[in-house]
Amino acid sequence: IMTLNRRFRLNGHLIDIGASIGIAIFPDDATTGQGLLTCADAAMYRAKRSGRNRYCFCGGEPVLPT
Repeated sequence: IMTLNRRFRLNGHLIDIGASIGIAIFPDDATTGQGLLTCADAAMYRAKRSGRNRYCFCGGEPVLPT
Protein backbone atom coordinates (compact mmCIF):
# COMPACT_ATOMS: atom_id res chain seq x y z
CA ILE A 1 0.00 0.00 0.00
CA MET A 2 2.80 2.40 0.84
CA THR A 3 4.39 1.75 -2.58
CA LEU A 4 1.14 2.69 -4.30
CA ASN A 5 0.63 5.74 -2.11
CA ARG A 6 2.92 8.10 -3.95
CA ARG A 7 2.61 10.98 -6.36
CA PHE A 8 3.91 10.63 -9.89
CA ARG A 9 3.84 12.60 -13.09
CA LEU A 10 1.85 11.39 -16.11
CA ASN A 11 1.72 13.46 -19.29
CA GLY A 12 2.59 16.60 -17.34
CA HIS A 13 -0.03 16.00 -14.61
CA LEU A 14 0.63 15.03 -10.99
CA ILE A 15 -1.31 11.87 -10.15
CA ASP A 16 -2.03 10.43 -6.69
CA ILE A 17 -2.82 6.73 -6.32
CA GLY A 18 -3.92 4.93 -3.19
CA ALA A 19 -5.30 1.53 -2.29
CA SER A 20 -7.89 0.03 0.01
CA ILE A 21 -7.49 -3.73 0.31
CA GLY A 22 -9.81 -6.39 1.72
CA ILE A 23 -8.25 -9.69 2.76
CA ALA A 24 -10.03 -13.04 3.18
CA ILE A 25 -8.18 -16.21 4.21
CA PHE A 26 -9.07 -19.74 3.11
CA PRO A 27 -10.50 -21.71 4.90
CA ASP A 28 -10.86 -19.51 7.99
CA ASP A 29 -13.11 -16.89 6.37
CA ALA A 30 -14.78 -18.98 3.64
CA THR A 31 -14.33 -22.27 1.79
CA THR A 32 -15.50 -21.26 -1.69
CA GLY A 33 -14.18 -18.77 -4.19
CA GLN A 34 -17.42 -16.80 -4.09
CA GLY A 35 -17.40 -16.78 -0.30
CA LEU A 36 -13.82 -15.50 -0.22
CA LEU A 37 -14.66 -12.75 -2.74
CA THR A 38 -17.72 -11.70 -0.76
CA CYS A 39 -15.76 -11.55 2.50
CA ALA A 40 -12.81 -9.70 0.92
CA ASP A 41 -15.19 -7.24 -0.74
CA ALA A 42 -16.88 -6.45 2.58
CA ALA A 43 -13.46 -6.02 4.22
CA MET A 44 -12.33 -3.68 1.42
CA TYR A 45 -15.37 -1.44 1.91
CA ARG A 46 -14.72 -1.35 5.69
CA ALA A 47 -11.17 -0.22 4.89
CA LYS A 48 -12.48 2.46 2.48
CA ARG A 49 -14.97 3.81 5.04
CA SER A 50 -12.22 4.25 7.63
CA GLY A 51 -10.01 6.35 5.34
CA ARG A 52 -7.56 6.04 2.50
CA ASN A 53 -4.69 3.59 2.10
CA ARG A 54 -5.76 0.95 4.58
CA TYR A 55 -6.21 -2.79 4.56
CA CYS A 56 -8.71 -4.86 6.47
CA PHE A 57 -9.01 -8.58 7.16
CA CYS A 58 -12.41 -10.19 6.91
CA GLY A 59 -14.08 -9.69 10.29
CA GLY A 60 -11.31 -7.37 11.51
CA GLU A 61 -10.72 -3.69 12.01
CA PRO A 62 -9.07 -1.53 9.29
CA VAL A 63 -5.31 -1.05 9.61
CA LEU A 64 -3.21 1.89 8.42
CA PRO A 65 0.21 0.56 7.29
CA THR A 66 3.27 2.05 8.97
